[in-house]
Amino acid sequence: MLSKNKFNRYVLYALGEIVLVVIGILIAIQINGWNEERKNRSKERALLAELHKESKENLKQFEENKQAYLQSLNACRVVLRNVDTMEEKASLDSIMRYGPGMFRGITFDPSNGVVASLLSTGEIQLIRNDSLRNYIITWRDVLKDFKEEEDNSRTLWKNQVEPFIITHGDFTDPSNPKNIALCKDLRFLNMIARRRFYITTILNAMEEESIEQNLKEMVRLSGVQ
Repeated sequence: MLSKNKFNRYVLYALGEIVLVVIGILIAIQINGWNEERKNRSKERALLAELHKESKENLKQFEENKQAYLQSLNACRVVLRNVDTMEEKASLDSIMRYGPGMFRGITFDPSNGVVASLLSTGEIQLIRNDSLRNYIITWRDVLKDFKEEEDNSRTLWKNQVEPFIITHGDFTDPSNPKNIALCKDLRFLNMIARRRFYITTILNAMEEESIEQNLKEMVRLSGVQ
């Protein structure tokens, strides 16, 4: 009986030791989980701060470009409206004033370093906001669709307008009579009309492609920490 009691105490002691070890392991796992979660949340805050800064700068550039496109569109409209009455001083003055703004070199070139890094490294999973993750994931496709519209306008300038002005006009002196003569050339007027069409398409894309909404939401959601 003494031997049996001693054996039972040994078994209980051994079981107690096992329970203590298991509890210790569980506590260690829990503490490690807390530490990992704390690190993840700290990393998330840093990522959100970087994304917020990048998206805010991109939104500012986008809004400035939008205004520049509106001004360029207005310039095209003013010139086309006045070409038939160029003999009148007021019409000629309007053409000279607005003409240089018709083909302004405007392109939206946002910074995408943070978004690209989030997607390539998988760190996007650290961002808990589902809506923000979705905006980040779709950003490149939205931007690509918009850039296609800009490329059409840029191609018009590079392949047609610029060579035509180099040959028949004068970039160095807007008041050169050659530039006035351009506004009487049907080919050049067609280029202006085409430019007007492309700008209108770009401005429509700025609204329809949801690029502005995407940027505003990334700014708003990344600022909530």
